[in-house]
Formats: sequence, structure tokens, C-alpha cells
Amino acid sequence: MIKMRNTQAMLNDMRENNIFFLAGAGAPALLYGAGIAGPGSTYTDTTNKDVYVNIGTLLAPVWTKPHSKQLTGLITAAQLVSVAAGDFGHAAGVPLLAAPGAGFAAEFISLMMMYDFGVAAYTLGGNTTVNATGGAAITGLTSAANSIGNAADKVVQFVPLSVTALVVAPNVGFSLVTSAAFTNPGTATGVIRWTLNYKLYATGF
Repeated sequence: MIKMRNTQAMLNDMRENNIFFLAGAGAPALLYGAGIAGPGSTYTDTTNKDVYVNIGTLLAPVWTKPHSKQLTGLITAAQLVSVAAGDFGHAAGVPLLAAPGAGFAAEFISLMMMYDFGVAAYTLGGNTTVNATGGAAITGLTSAANSIGNAADKVVQFVPLSVTALVVAPNVGFSLVTSAAFTNPGTATGVIRWTLNYKLYATGF
């Protein structure tokens, strides 16, 4: 039978190994807690409800989010054909993840795009990809016919390109981009629901 150590002994171990539970408003600054918070210490961002772990050293902490994160969103029928900034028809596409901030890089894991067909298919349009915001595609593409140009529900999974290593730009988010704007024949009411899976890493610079 495994016996739990008493509370004082556990506290002594934490103090001797510089394990601390820190908190503050916003993400921890570079080298936050240096000389105080050893490896394994945690920091809670009370504003965004995120938890970071020090994977660096006592003197040079590197704070990172250890677990995969998930975001969901909806692109309305109006946004699917709009060419305004932030909408699907715009050259920069629909933002999925904002830039994570200085000192962090985002790893794209996957995007599930669920097209919920309504009444009629959208017309024109082009291939759709997930791009580094303001940059090139980081996934393969789906054609117009396999997305909102189809007259049926569609579920598309986007995954990272894998022919060569993917160079990740630090402090850059992701966007859903189509190569040409779609149009509404007048009766299309379909929407896109999406779920993004990603991780954040402290770059140390």
C-alpha cells in the first residue's frame, strides 16, 4: 500500500526544489521568475485562464503551455461570400488563431471544417487551405466542389503539409483562406463550423 507523504514533507520538497505556483494577469514575460521558480513550477494567467509550466532552468525559466488547445468558430452565410477583411472572400481569409505573442510559436495540428449545407450550393470560389496568417498554405487543399461549392454537407480535415519539414514562423497565427471568393446564387444559406487543434511553444527568444 502506497502511503501519502504528510503535507509538511511535501512542502519541504517543493521549497528545496524551487517548485512554486505563480499567477498574474497575462502571459509570463521572458525569464519571469528567474532565480525563484525552478523547472516544473507553474504559472496561471488569470486573465486568459491559461496554465504555463517552466521547462527551462531556475535561472532561465522557459514558460510553455504543455497541453493541446482547441478553438471553435462559425462562418456565417454572409461571411462566406463577403470580401471584407476577416471574412472568407477576403484575400487573407478568416482568422482562426491570433498571433500568440512574442516568445511563442504555434504548432498547427489539425482543422476540422464542417460545412452545413443549406438550400443551394455557393458558386464560383476556389481551393481552400489553412495558411500561416499573412503567408503561405501550411496544409493541403480542398476544392470548391468538396467544400461550400457542394450541394451537400461536407466534413474536411486539414492536416500539416508533410513532404518537407514545415518552417514555423514565431508569433504567427492561422487563417482559413480560399483562392477565389465564392458567391451566393441568391438562396444559399449554408455555414461553416470549424474546430482548430493546436499547441503553443515558448521559443526562448
